[in-house]
Amino acid sequence: MTLSLNRFEYKNSYIFNKSKTIHDRYIINSTKLFADVDMYGKKEFKAIMLVLIMIISIQIGTISEWDFSSKDLPEDGPVFYANNADVSIISLGDDSACAIGTNQKMKCWGDGTFGKTGHGNTEDYGDEELEMGRYLYFTDVGENITFLDIAIGSTFSCALTNDSAIRCWGENDKLGSSSGISGSGAIGDGYREMGANIDTVNIGTWNGTSVEAGSSHACAIVNNGTNDSLICWGDNSVGQLGLGHTNTIGDDSGDLIEGQLPHVDLPDRGSIANIALGNDHTCILWDDGQIGCWGDNSQGQLGIGNTDTIGDESNEMGTNLILVDLPSSRTATAITAGNDFTCAIFDDTSASCWGDGENGRLGTGSIGDQGDESDEIGDNLNILSLGTGLGVSSFDAGESHICAILTNNQLKCWGYNGFGQLGYGDGYDRGDDDGEMGSELDPVSLGSGLYPTSIQAGNAFTCALLNVGVQEQMEGRVWD
Repeated sequence: MTLSLNRFEYKNSYIFNKSKTIHDRYIINSTKLFADVDMYGKKEFKAIMLVLIMIISIQIGTISEWDFSSKDLPEDGPVFYANNADVSIISLGDDSACAIGTNQKMKCWGDGTFGKTGHGNTEDYGDEELEMGRYLYFTDVGENITFLDIAIGSTFSCALTNDSAIRCWGENDKLGSSSGISGSGAIGDGYREMGANIDTVNIGTWNGTSVEAGSSHACAIVNNGTNDSLICWGDNSVGQLGLGHTNTIGDDSGDLIEGQLPHVDLPDRGSIANIALGNDHTCILWDDGQIGCWGDNSQGQLGIGNTDTIGDESNEMGTNLILVDLPSSRTATAITAGNDFTCAIFDDTSASCWGDGENGRLGTGSIGDQGDESDEIGDNLNILSLGTGLGVSSFDAGESHICAILTNNQLKCWGYNGFGQLGYGDGYDRGDDDGEMGSELDPVSLGSGLYPTSIQAGNAFTCALLNVGVQEQMEGRVWD
């Protein structure tokens, strides 16, 4: 280009060219300038030099204001810890996950919609480099507050903390802390919304001992020093909260009774051993080995031999709650629930599933429902075939698949496998046809000398905690 300066033209001069950097704007071909002094005369030369001196003075002043001193991070800024401690608990939701270490600190990753991963934003974590390990923030719900248990729903997360409280973050109407009705926003998706700003679930003077989450509702086992009780909150469109109506609970202070959420009306059977929440049904296991379920029953997932929804009307809970019809002389030791199905481990390590049979999730060798007819429960419940002489030690149900740790420490999975969540290196469902269960169902290969000590199933992915030889340390393995 050519620049006109006092009628004199200088090629390669770029003064005030806005498309260039500061450095480029003031480049002058000084060699040509001084060579042409005689040509242009002293007045013209002095004028040009004056312009150059002014420009240089301005730049020197600007540079002198730059701060080259080293800066430390502010004391309240983010800190990365290299030692994440061994993992003791993992929990999976639809598309996010959390892990609690032996130091009771927690980290979460995956889909950040509604702030459910607790990072104070809605960003996804774990899908790019430098987002996991020491780069992943610990979840902060208050000073000196640590984590004992974690449960993840579709749009929220809830944790049992070391002060026996339940704290939830994510979509407002799922939090149990009167945070707001559906559509009012979320907690944990914005700056400074975590930490001490996370309210506790309104459980009154009761102490939380366990927490579980379904797709859009959550429940906590609470204890007052003498008795166990159950408190549930969130979506209640099909009676999954067990309160005899279908009103959402926990989104407004008007739901509180003497400052706390209402308790589920349960039959008096003593201590509660465990709870399991499916997408929109809830099951409870008492210490005496009996199971009660309520909520949606469209596929027979309540295990009562019909498809009647329970818990959405009065006089269906309490002493009127129909218990799951188990095989004769059998009691349950563990339960799990997924999308429209429920499974139980019995006292002889055998196991059974009932409800929606789509994709083979019940492990019956078909896709038919079980538990929706009276001749499909009790002694007619299908007992899972997982191999000669093998029983189930523990298990977990995802959206439409299930994985079980067997009594020989092998891991087997069945049901929907569209995303490889069964861990077999293909996309074929298992358990929906003849010859796919029992000895024909291969164990998941986890590596030489490795076996699972804990298993968790999400919507379309699965995670296992593994032994690592004689060190007895834990590592995680995930597939989808």
